[in-house]
Order: sequence, then C-alpha cells, then structure tokens
Amino acid sequence: MTGQQYTDADNKSRNVTAVLEDVKANVRSRWMASKCDGKQCSVALDNAPRPFVLTQMDRLTAIDIEAFGLGERRCDYVYIAGRYQEKDVLIVPIELKSGGYKTREVSEQLQAGAEFAERVVPSVRSFVFVPVVAAPTTVRRYLFRQLRHGVAFRGVKRPPELIRCGERLRTALEGVRMKGGE
Repeated sequence: MTGQQYTDADNKSRNVTAVLEDVKANVRSRWMASKCDGKQCSVALDNAPRPFVLTQMDRLTAIDIEAFGLGERRCDYVYIAGRYQEKDVLIVPIELKSGGYKTREVSEQLQAGAEFAERVVPSVRSFVFVPVVAAPTTVRRYLFRQLRHGVAFRGVKRPPELIRCGERLRTALEGVRMKGGE
C-alpha cells in the first residue's frame, strides 16, 4: 500500500468510529442490548458486521417515544453497524414474530424503527438499509414482496427480508447483497 492508501484506510476507519460514536451519543445506554431475542424468536448476531449498536425498542419509555415522534407500533430492535459493503453505515430494523402476524402491522413496526434510526444516525454519504422480519416460517415471504410501499429510510424504500427465527442476521444481509446495495 502507498502512503495515500494508508491515509484513506485510516480516514475510513475514523469515519466509521465517528458515525457509531454519534449513534451511541443519541442512544441511551439503557436502550442498548447485546443480543436480539424475544419470547420465542431470536436473530443470531454472530458473524454480523461489527462494531454495532443494538437498540431494544421495548426499553424506550413513553417520554422517549414521544420525543422521537414514534407511534404505538415499533419494531423489536434496531441494529446499526459501521462500514458495510463499502458504505458508511448499515441500518437494520428487526421485528421478531413467534406466531401469526399481519403484514401491514409489521410494515408499520419496521417503519417506526427506520424513523428512530433517522433521528439517531447522523447524516452520512452512503448507507445500506435492510428491514428484517424473523418468523417461525418463511411461507409468507410472498406477502412481503407484495407490499407496494415497503419500508423507507432517507428516500430508500425496501421490502422486508424474511428469515426464520434463530437464523443469523447475515442470512438477511446476504440476500440483499445478491440484489445489490443502495
């Protein structure tokens, strides 16, 4: 590597650190979680992009919810990682479902997670946005594809990626990589 390449790599590393430090400054420590699990469903974070900040949305109080302008519905977790696929940040609202669900409600929950991320992630030049639903079965995948409006983050609309409970977050991200990034 040349001196310039080392400098570019150092700058990218500093940018990732700065983005995540800004996120941490906007996310209270009591909201943070180290694993993504619910009553009967979970998403494995081993092999997920690091470093990351994982916010458990159920830990927000009524005052927090009002301050962020969120409605009654909100997703279970919001996963934010720095530097993914040559982008500055990765944003993943995650909804865990252990039984039946309605796609419209799930879409609203994920959208609330995206709105939360809008407020805690600083303006960045590039990002990858991947809403994720973990459910016991992927039979309803076609319903998510039929959602016309999808879930939006800073002008990017994407249908949710559906994975099975217990699968790795990386599984949902690999599906997006095959389709191309933002």
